[in-house]
Amino acid sequence: MSGFDDVDDDARLPARIDWGLWRRIAGHIWPHRSVLGGLVGCGVVLALLDISFPLLTRAVIDAVTQTGPADLAPLWWTWGALVVGFVGLIWGLIVLAGILAAGVAHDLRRSAFDRLQELPFAYYDRRPVGWLVSRVTSDCDRIASLVPWFSLDLVWGPSLAVAIAVAMFVLDARLAVVVLVIVPALTIVARWFQRKLLVTSRWLRRTNARMTAAFDEAVMGVRTTKALVREAGALSEFSGLVGEARRYALANAAWASALLPLVSTVGAIGLGLALWRGGVQVGEGMSLGTLVAFMQFALLFHQPIEDVARRLAELQGAQAAAERVQGLLDTTPAIADGPEVVAAIARQAVGGAPNRAPDGGRLRIDRIDFDDVWFAYEAERWVLRGVSLSAVRGQTIALVGETGGGKTTIVSLLARFYEQQRGVIALDGVDHRQRSLAWLQSNIGVVLQTPHLFSG
Repeated sequence: MSGFDDVDDDARLPARIDWGLWRRIAGHIWPHRSVLGGLVGCGVVLALLDISFPLLTRAVIDAVTQTGPADLAPLWWTWGALVVGFVGLIWGLIVLAGILAAGVAHDLRRSAFDRLQELPFAYYDRRPVGWLVSRVTSDCDRIASLVPWFSLDLVWGPSLAVAIAVAMFVLDARLAVVVLVIVPALTIVARWFQRKLLVTSRWLRRTNARMTAAFDEAVMGVRTTKALVREAGALSEFSGLVGEARRYALANAAWASALLPLVSTVGAIGLGLALWRGGVQVGEGMSLGTLVAFMQFALLFHQPIEDVARRLAELQGAQAAAERVQGLLDTTPAIADGPEVVAAIARQAVGGAPNRAPDGGRLRIDRIDFDDVWFAYEAERWVLRGVSLSAVRGQTIALVGETGGGKTTIVSLLARFYEQQRGVIALDGVDHRQRSLAWLQSNIGVVLQTPHLFSG
């Protein structure tokens, strides 16, 4: 398996959530803000419904123990309405989340593919196909599947926690303080596990990218592998990557599995405190319904913290994917129209001279000149040294030389698939970098040495 630049980028990334990165990812969500707004609104309503059930339970118990079951009919109707509303809200959340995930995935993939079309040959020389495929497929999927549920829990969790805290303080401030002492412990546990999950998730994504790249290379080079009888060696190399991915996957799963039980245990401590202190206060005049409501609130209180902690862990796990995708989208094509060319194209579009190219220059090419052109694919390893030549319309010229002598490179430089380090390539006396890239490449026909046949 060959090595490629940038495949191991994840190993050098910061070990904490990059909120600046996620704000940029949010820019891809903004076109779907109406769906996101509906999802956020449903989250707030869901939090209010969640605190309604303990309060309704309190009313039922107090009605039975204090006034008798005759007053329960309105409460049962209220309970039924809450259940129907809860089921309808969950259905709506699932639909909105699906719409948002599909829309974000579509936009990210389209933008990533569009950027790949703009990048020069040099970008692909240093990156395996499988490494790029994983960005447009699995990385975009990872981000899109996280966005709706993270957005929901980011609103629902704090809303529910605040609503529970307010309800408890309204019912009994002293008991509320006792129950809420578990919050610092919950926060510390969640934060510590988030860091562990981020590290293992990032290494897992890195290994998966290398594995995808290696698999793609192995399939494309299967004829060479068989011709050299390298099947055993190729299997051994690939097995090493698969084993590495398994180790990181197991470590990540172990940390994720330990997080939720620990958070639940801390939440159970809050429940025990509510039962202990509340039991004392029942003897001092607190109603039994209030005690049961407090126990339910204590049991419910850790759920939003647990969900937000889990979503933050997923966010950290997906950060590697976000960095990959956003890094691709942010990649500036090394070969592109300069500001002067862009301005010339704009002037020609709004009222330029007729029978001119889109950049205002000549429509056709009559003469090509290479003047002292130097080029290297890698620094200082020159393929061309001081090449000068001229060609005029109607000439047929053969470039003859050994493999690696620079014949294809000359044509690639002319078409600006690559950019020379020194010298000038002129079209009718004008530096070809001063002409529109799209016009240039559409006026030069190139039959590549290894053409690709597209399906269909």
